[in-house]
Amino acid sequence: MRLIRWYPVLGAIALLALAFPVQAEPLLNRVLTLDDIIKIAFSRNPGLNAARRHVEASDFGRKISRGLRLGRGEIFAENLYAGFDDVNEKRLIPRTFLFPSRVADDVFGRNTISTGISYRIPIYTGGRMKAQVETSELAALVSRHQLQQTGDDLILNLSGTFYTLLRLTGDIQATEASLRTLEESKRVVAEVVRVGQRPRVDLLKVNTRAASIHQELILRRNTEAVTHGALAALMGLEDVTQRFQLAGPLSYTPEPVNLHESIQEALERHPAYQSAKEKVAIATRQVQVAQSRRLPQVSMAFVFRGATNDNDMTRVQDDFTASLLLRVPFFTGGVLTGQASEAKARLAQAEERLREVRLSISREVQEAFFRLKNAEERIVAAQAALEEASEALRIEQLKLDVGKGTTKVTFQGVSETPRIGHLELNDGRGAIEGLLIAQSEELEARTNSFSALADVNIARMALRKAVGVVRPIRPLDAR
Repeated sequence: MRLIRWYPVLGAIALLALAFPVQAEPLLNRVLTLDDIIKIAFSRNPGLNAARRHVEASDFGRKISRGLRLGRGEIFAENLYAGFDDVNEKRLIPRTFLFPSRVADDVFGRNTISTGISYRIPIYTGGRMKAQVETSELAALVSRHQLQQTGDDLILNLSGTFYTLLRLTGDIQATEASLRTLEESKRVVAEVVRVGQRPRVDLLKVNTRAASIHQELILRRNTEAVTHGALAALMGLEDVTQRFQLAGPLSYTPEPVNLHESIQEALERHPAYQSAKEKVAIATRQVQVAQSRRLPQVSMAFVFRGATNDNDMTRVQDDFTASLLLRVPFFTGGVLTGQASEAKARLAQAEERLREVRLSISREVQEAFFRLKNAEERIVAAQAALEEASEALRIEQLKLDVGKGTTKVTFQGVSETPRIGHLELNDGRGAIEGLLIAQSEELEARTNSFSALADVNIARMALRKAVGVVRPIRPLDAR
């Protein structure tokens, strides 16, 4: 009995569990890769979803244009009131039926109710209906290419923001490490100043440099927060202030790329170029539609209707008619000529637009290609500069640790005498200036390395987007 009493409670709990969806794992507890971010954005970005809705609307337009070829069937009803004049009452008969001679006069009164069904279908339109169907089908393809273009732009923006955030994360870590190193050097200098081996101005120089780095750290953290908000907005997240971890660090693997092959592939796959070609085809069909309006139009109609008097609805008079309608335009005041000329002008515009898009895509691929090559060369130079700057900083830190004592140091893995250029290590003059310069150059070289890695990844994604090989975007009906 007790179990039976618990059944309603368990059922209510089950219904509540079905009514409220299970919350997804918070992004704060996940480490997101670029693919994870793109996947979230594909389902939540409003711009991309609006493009999907445009595809959906264009598909309905294609169905509408196809349905127009099948004609139109209607069920109609009409109530005719004659007023108080007997002459007006007689006029209801010819208004109700096409052949009034077949209708008995005594059936109708002042209030006549007429109902029926009709079906009208086009027989010959000079190719206009066919051209309209082809136009709607091409418009649906254009909307899909525009969806792909929107998705490609979104992926490029997401990638750029993602790699920028990784660069900022590296910059912040490098700045924090530099600040810690400087704080350690500050401790050493303070000890030397305390015992009177160094002037107090050296400690002031270190403090000034530490304050400057701290300001850079604050700026980079604020920039990172703003960039996180931009990434959250691109992903379609409502709370742009939430923070989530990104999978890093920055890395790059070179890929062989041929400029001429990339241009040819772009002209075959780029959604903007495919969309421009289909717009030319649409403009061609619109010329056919405009020219078809000069030709005769033939349609057929079938109408079955019945009428009765509201005073005696048991007496019904019915009739069936079939008609064949031919329309031949012979004077339109220049409207048809103007429509044909307008359609031809739009076709010429679409052809020039296609040529413009082709040149623009070739230029875009070329720019992305050389931007990628320049970024790859920057990586090599930045890595070499970082190694040299790190070694210079190590030596300057060792010189500071040595102080006025005489010792040997290891330079590039070789035991050297305590002399760097014209400055001997047992002479403390210029050690602080050299340390601060080396520390600044090392931090700059490290941030330049992060910047080069971020730029090369962004450039590679820009080249893929220019070629049109990013990834396919599915419309609503395929999600």
